Amino acid sequence: MKSATTKATQYLLLITSWKSRARLKHDTLLVLKALLRPLRRNPSVRLLKADFESGMRKALRLVFDNPHISGCAFHWGQTASNERDAVFKFCRKVFALPFLPAEDIPTAFEKLKGKVRTATFDEWITYISDRWISNTIWPISTWSDFVW
Repeated sequence: MKSATTKATQYLLLITSWKSRARLKHDTLLVLKALLRPLRRNPSVRLLKADFESGMRKALRLVFDNPHISGCAFHWGQTASNERDAVFKFCRKVFALPFLPAEDIPTAFEKLKGKVRTATFDEWITYISDRWISNTIWPISTWSDFVW
């Protein structure tokens, strides 16, 4: 007689509301501990699907032994789209500088510089600063298109 092995696949959908990554981690830990408390032992979990929130992923790693955490295509698309939109929005603001009064451009540019987070943007911002904002050959007044 052959021994039969049963493979059970179970799903748990965890929906959380959060205001910060730390709060998400805390809430996820509370929910998972409450769900696992009645079990005699922690379940053997091989694969977890989660969105791309670091707080949730940290909590899952604390509860389960060496889980493989995979994201889903939907959430990846949302994350990539949000980041792309942020890049476009930032670029549009920089490209809009010539439409400000010349005397307001340096201040507006400094505010934008504070929002840069990547080395690529740092290089681009340095280029704009050196070639356009601080340039004595092409002063701001020569490229500002602001008209009263």
